[in-house]
Amino acid sequence: MLPLERRSVLIGHMAKKGSVTIPELSGILNVSEMTVRRDLKQLECEGFVRRTHGGAVYMSANKPLEPAFEDKRNARQWVKELLAGYAALHFVNDNGMIVMEGGTTVTAMAAHLSEFNNLTVATNGLNTLQALMGVVSAGTVLGCGGMVRERSNTFVGPIAAQFFAQIHAQYAFFSASGFTAEQGFTDPNPMEREIKLAMAATARTKVMLLDSAKFGHISLLTTFGIEDIDVLVTDADAPEEALRVLRDGGIDVHVVNGIASGI
Repeated sequence: MLPLERRSVLIGHMAKKGSVTIPELSGILNVSEMTVRRDLKQLECEGFVRRTHGGAVYMSANKPLEPAFEDKRNARQWVKELLAGYAALHFVNDNGMIVMEGGTTVTAMAAHLSEFNNLTVATNGLNTLQALMGVVSAGTVLGCGGMVRERSNTFVGPIAAQFFAQIHAQYAFFSASGFTAEQGFTDPNPMEREIKLAMAATARTKVMLLDSAKFGHISLLTTFGIEDIDVLVTDADAPEEALRVLRDGGIDVHVVNGIASGI
């Protein structure tokens, strides 16, 4: 198990129990107690746990659990539709090859793809696949396969990563759980992070669709730094200071003003 995966399992277990001992975690993870101590030290620095004598306590007030897909889809739905429609209109073309991650904002792009001919779409999202069925009728839809992560309804793991290693896309579309200038674009799960990195490596242009409500929030892991993203699409409530940082970092920033065709 990779260190990021191990810490994700550790956080999930602690979120359920509240407090744990080092020997207990050592047995669950099948690693040495020294490895557990190093993991707990790292997670304490990130604000997820508070170490105690012989164990740790989960800091639930600081780091909420990742919402389920349905909960995320229903939150600020109008913003998701706004950003998704704009991204489809400005960055998708006939005969194109695109990659869509399985998050709710990017999945909302599916409803805007029916007008494109001979479009090829590859995704790791089960909900994204379902949304694409019957929409991309004049093209090809590819699902990566792999291990299903129920919380997000996505394929993750090495099989999914190997699939994307074979793909050559024009654009890859992503969203994130949060953004700050210091931490970049962050996400709550190590396995989601790894598959996003594999998807990003396939594409010439990486497009981030980010709800303005995500600015200022920090999740568990940095998936992309500012230098890793080419285009940002956000809504008009995004803080200007953050947008200035992104522009200074070389990102082509698009602010959508209430209609899918405006900047």
